[in-house]
Amino acid sequence: MAGSFPAARGLTLEARTLRSREYRRWRTRFGSWIGDFGVSRIVIELGRSPDTAVTPQAVYGWLAGETSPLPSRAQALVELSQGSLTMDAIYAHRQELSKTA
Repeated sequence: MAGSFPAARGLTLEARTLRSREYRRWRTRFGSWIGDFGVSRIVIELGRSPDTAVTPQAVYGWLAGETSPLPSRAQALVELSQGSLTMDAIYAHRQELSKTA
């Protein structure tokens, strides 16, 4: 299937920006933690309480920087991370992604 994927240099500026942003979302402290912990596991753990239940789509929305978790969910994530995450790191994720978006 040679030629089925465009070469990086042949990508439009928009496509290169999108690829860069997709990569960056995993490089923030919050994104890295999500990658290590796992979206499915986050959904299961937060689903143990009706106050923090969340869908996989919501977690991917946080990861993409489309939204941020509500404070109750963010606090639950800090607790799940056993101190690896802070509220600041969670809310900084979206800002970091939007810097050059």
